[in-house]
Amino acid sequence: MDCKLVIVPTEFKCKAVAKGRAIEYFIINHIKPHKWYAFIDDDNKLMTDDFLYHLIV
Repeated sequence: MDCKLVIVPTEFKCKAVAKGRAIEYFIINHIKPHKWYAFIDDDNKLMTDDFLYHLIV
């Protein structure tokens, strides 16, 4: 699988906690314009890759 592990440094501070803190860090440091991102965690149960093909118009 082609993926990159991003670890949030303990020094990173923001108002969000837990998953929100991780997403905030990613947005500030890694987002590239015109790309789509999906945040998947242990609350998600993906059985197929169908979610990759749904577009919001």
